Amino acid sequence: MSPATLIKVARPGFWPTHLWFFLLPLGQREMFGRPGFWLGCAYVCFPLGLLLYGWNDLFDAETAVFLAGDEEGLLLRGEAEAPAFAKEAKEAAVAQWVHQHSQPAGQGTSTLSGAAALYLPLTGSRGPVGVLAIHFAPGAGDPGTDRMHLLEAFASQTALALERALLAREAHRQRLAVEGEKLRNAILAAVSHDLRTPLASIAGAASSLEASGERLDPQARRELVLTIHEEADRMVRLANNLLEMGRLQSGTVALRRDWQPIEEVFGSALHALEGPIGSRRVDVRVPKDLPLVSFDEVLIERVLFNLLENALRYAPAGSPIEIGASPRDGEILVEILDRGPGIAPGEEERIFEKFFRGEAARAGHGAGLGLAVARAIVEAHGGRIRAENRPGGGAAFRFTLPSVAEPPAVADETDQGAPGAAGEDAS
Repeated sequence: MSPATLIKVARPGFWPTHLWFFLLPLGQREMFGRPGFWLGCAYVCFPLGLLLYGWNDLFDAETAVFLAGDEEGLLLRGEAEAPAFAKEAKEAAVAQWVHQHSQPAGQGTSTLSGAAALYLPLTGSRGPVGVLAIHFAPGAGDPGTDRMHLLEAFASQTALALERALLAREAHRQRLAVEGEKLRNAILAAVSHDLRTPLASIAGAASSLEASGERLDPQARRELVLTIHEEADRMVRLANNLLEMGRLQSGTVALRRDWQPIEEVFGSALHALEGPIGSRRVDVRVPKDLPLVSFDEVLIERVLFNLLENALRYAPAGSPIEIGASPRDGEILVEILDRGPGIAPGEEERIFEKFFRGEAARAGHGAGLGLAVARAIVEAHGGRIRAENRPGGGAAFRFTLPSVAEPPAVADETDQGAPGAAGEDAS
């Protein structure tokens, strides 16, 4: 049986247009649904396909699009690549007139017929969205009635396609605004709660010292002073985490990498937590042959501080905490292990979200920022961080630091003292 209809591509230049017609529907299935699949395809593909590829061959013309901007002005889309005619001030003035009056003007019309191009208003269902400029090749003549109807129909479909894109962009902006408002509310709630509690404790301890400090025994006075000190530390940590998260999200943090042994930053983080650790046993496991790692010492110390503080907060008093590092496939794996209540099922990823407080944390204090800051810093180094429950109880927090290059060679101490040996600066 012979086919009822044949599709023939008359010119090689039409191939991209036809290919566009068949490929774009694959991304439009959800928009138009299965019943109206091909109808939606024609609705979107025809104007966009012609805009991209078909104009020069079908109409022997070049086009430019002026989009509606702020305060009723027009912006030439892709000005750097736009045709020369569209960049002239008098042509831009014609486009502005068409946009304001929603009427065609320019070549082939009775309005501003001296213009170099034909200007058609792009009007969507909610009003004007721009102007389509069509500059015909020399000698092509006026478009004529039939071709004018085709161009107006094309402009109408193009306007609707542009309007859908603008609506999608506006919806995205609204979603961002809503998310930003939620974030601001979460920050205010977290900060107000976590600042109010230590401030109340500091004020209460200070007033007790002022009112009856001389009558208190030395142990009571020491406990009040210790309360002031601990609550002030809480406020400092909250402020540091808020500032660190703000810097990381703004992209203003520049990593100051340096080759150094990971155990040194272990020591500085443990020293900073010397008070909360108290008499608790902390087991540190670092192989003697562990290679140097390139990282920002201050930021990675912040990661270790937050993870260790988290372990100290939830692990039972007297239970040990383990911290270690080991080489794994070109990376250094760092882990902090505790014997606390562990992580509730389904919260293994969520605990790294900003202001999220896990099931075990909701009864205590904390803004839910420490783990979020830790993840942001680790990912800025190109590493990964995860949390999981340990067999036998407790939580394991692990993160990796990639080896971005070979560490510098360090001269042996015996060689440095030998005659003629040159020490190498590894900084």
